[in-house]
Amino acid sequence: MSLEKDFEVFKNAAETRKKVFDEAVKFYNGDSFRWEKYPETDDTNAVGKTKTAVYAFFVENPRKHVDKILTAVGNIKTNQKNNGLPKINKDCKESFKENGCLYIGSVTSEAIGNRMKGHWRVNHDDVGDSTYALKLCDWISNAKINKKDITVYFCDMTGQKREVVRAIEDCLATMYCPLLGKRGDSPKG
Repeated sequence: MSLEKDFEVFKNAAETRKKVFDEAVKFYNGDSFRWEKYPETDDTNAVGKTKTAVYAFFVENPRKHVDKILTAVGNIKTNQKNNGLPKINKDCKESFKENGCLYIGSVTSEAIGNRMKGHWRVNHDDVGDSTYALKLCDWISNAKINKKDITVYFCDMTGQKREVVRAIEDCLATMYCPLLGKRGDSPKG
């Protein structure tokens, strides 16, 4: 392959990404992007059946909880290597103290209610050990956090392309710098 062809491939890929990013910015700046509080109990209503959305977990009193969260999640990651908990973003510790953003995620292929069950993991049937999810019940009590201290917000993005949803998720992660979670297309947490 010649260098000219490599440049053309790169140029085409860059143009495609720019189009996706432009669509994401347009959606984010439009009237359709708005955070809604995810209901505490939502197994059957329309919110739980939404299949395309971005969402964010926030913790009340983050300064009080940051070190306990890092310790609790770190202990599980060290002692239970097969438990797919999200990546710890220690470089986001100071941002977390200010904004309380624990995790940013998206859903594009299943009901958000199912995804929330995995993140809360009330029992092992909700999500397996190898699946990357918050699995809050595995560590929340060790971090001395009450469930009521965590609020989940979501934005319904029904009708948007997967690439646009992912672009918004990554931009939100850059903006909020969540304490936990991967960025980009990597399947690992």
